[in-house]
Amino acid sequence: MDVDPKESEKKGFTAEKDSKKYYFCSLNCKNKFLGKKEPAKKKERTDSISIPIKGMTCASCAITIEKALRKTKGVSEANVNFASEKAAVKYDPKAVSLDKIEEAIEGTGYEVIKEGNETLELKIIGMDNPHCVSTISGALESEEGIISKELLVNQKAKIVYSPTKTSPSRIKKIIEDVGYKPIEVGSPVDVEKQARENEIRSQKIKVLISMLLSAPLLYMAMSAQLGLPVPKLVTDNVAIIQFMLATPIMITGYQFFTRGIIAVVKTKSANMDTLVALGTGSAYIYSLIVSTLIWSGNADYTAESLYFEIAGVLIAFILLGKYLEAVAKGKTSEAIKKLIGLSPKTAIVIRDGKETTVNIKDVIVGDIVIVKPGQKIPVDGIVVSGNSYVDESMITGESMPVEKKKGGKVIGATINKSGSFNFKATKIGKDTMLAQIIKLVEDAQGSKAPIQELADKISAYFVPIVFATAALSFILWSLLGLGFTFSLTIFVAVMIIACPCALGLATPTAVMVGTGIGAKYGILIKSATALQKAHQIDTIIFDKTGTLTKGKLQVTDVIELSNIKPNEILKYAAIAESKSEHPLAEAIVIEAKRKKISVPEAKNFKAITGMGVEAKYMGKTIHIGNMRMMKEIKADMKASACWT
Repeated sequence: MDVDPKESEKKGFTAEKDSKKYYFCSLNCKNKFLGKKEPAKKKERTDSISIPIKGMTCASCAITIEKALRKTKGVSEANVNFASEKAAVKYDPKAVSLDKIEEAIEGTGYEVIKEGNETLELKIIGMDNPHCVSTISGALESEEGIISKELLVNQKAKIVYSPTKTSPSRIKKIIEDVGYKPIEVGSPVDVEKQARENEIRSQKIKVLISMLLSAPLLYMAMSAQLGLPVPKLVTDNVAIIQFMLATPIMITGYQFFTRGIIAVVKTKSANMDTLVALGTGSAYIYSLIVSTLIWSGNADYTAESLYFEIAGVLIAFILLGKYLEAVAKGKTSEAIKKLIGLSPKTAIVIRDGKETTVNIKDVIVGDIVIVKPGQKIPVDGIVVSGNSYVDESMITGESMPVEKKKGGKVIGATINKSGSFNFKATKIGKDTMLAQIIKLVEDAQGSKAPIQELADKISAYFVPIVFATAALSFILWSLLGLGFTFSLTIFVAVMIIACPCALGLATPTAVMVGTGIGAKYGILIKSATALQKAHQIDTIIFDKTGTLTKGKLQVTDVIELSNIKPNEILKYAAIAESKSEHPLAEAIVIEAKRKKISVPEAKNFKAITGMGVEAKYMGKTIHIGNMRMMKEIKADMKASACWT
């Protein structure tokens, strides 16, 4: 537009002239120049809130809620996370109230978790596969006070509940009723350990009983085909003997029947225990009926009509598998406990100007903590006074202890080697590096590998398909005229042999054991996905010698640069270093003792910070140190040892 430059300058604008055309930086500048008033901006206030939601079962649920929220007047942004079961909402509090937002969510058929709820963290012994998770989840679904639940195959559970409607004892009772043992996290570690040991001991006894009783059952069933001798007393009473052997085995494996039936009755879904119960139960009940007919003298039925050995032997082998799983999980649990055990139980803090020993749980951020030689550092912090060397190999893998002085960071559970120092606690409890490592391992154990997600999807449909296939097989063989006995055998065979225990258990068990053993040896696996991809690795690059070596300082060579013998050099070095607390000094003295070199006591020992040590022996001064010290004393660098 054409404007007068002088008029432009009066109004506070400077515009470049280009054929009498003037260009403004924005429409607002142009309006101001022309004297037009800029439209007043409407001030909007935006608040953010995270709303827990109950009832979502899939990603499409989250999309439904998002759409409803975005249509609500005053809501500027809405994102619903199905995994965390929360809605992140940005809204104008003047335009819409929280009640309206909650009404929008509940209008889609889902429930908003109100404030005031509490969280119960449990370890559920026996919840080690997707079907167990499904069984427990279904049982908890009927309890009104449970708001949300997170159940993992590594036996961890996090349950949000309303304390006005239910209680931890009630929740644990529900879990116990479906055949599992819940242990509240925060209970003494020995309680959980005792529960694990009791489970392994119980499984071991069951395996021994079932194996001892199933062996003669199998012998009697197979003796005729293999031409093995059987006493006449046994042959004449085969039905009663097999019944007496099989019945205790069935009682020993009662868990398959209780859990299998409960899964159907309470959660309206079948699981792997249901398959085992139906298969072995059918064989046992049929054999019991046939035994009654044999006892009554019915000639149409003989010992070959009995299937007690199928029920007994299958229960015995499945119990053996359960026992081996319990042992493996016990070892994994122990690996986590060893990580937890790295942290000290107490700490020395300064309270009211005095040294006070407190439980590590009572340390608070800002406390001044005292660490003495040989002690473990209780929590993370920053050194405020003192000087020492700290062994951080459990974190970094480096064998060389790290010097700590004022301003240096220290890590909980690492070991103070020599001096004493005070530090200010900066991270405690779950925020410490060790706690994060433990959480990383537990999260990895609870995570799903890509192949496991596929297995879980298959497992969800596998049980009903197997049951339908078994039933169809029974009907078809019956219609073909093969008889009830043969058809029942087929039914039992399909039910048992198709039991998808391995499908649901193989991957989570491998992940749990792999991550646990890795943690035991200082190898942290971030997720099950990373573990699955590990087989594709063909090259590993290390940047720390401590991860490849013994993890302990050791003298490897003594190189002489003059006529002084190596053992003599080592002797003088050990004399000077014998009173030093430096990690290198310890290695030198140990090497001298290993070679049986006499190490007399030095006099006038002095540690020179940042350089080395100085000591006197037989009227001579020995200097052991770095290049800075050698330059300081003007040593002959062509010699391998120097004394004055």
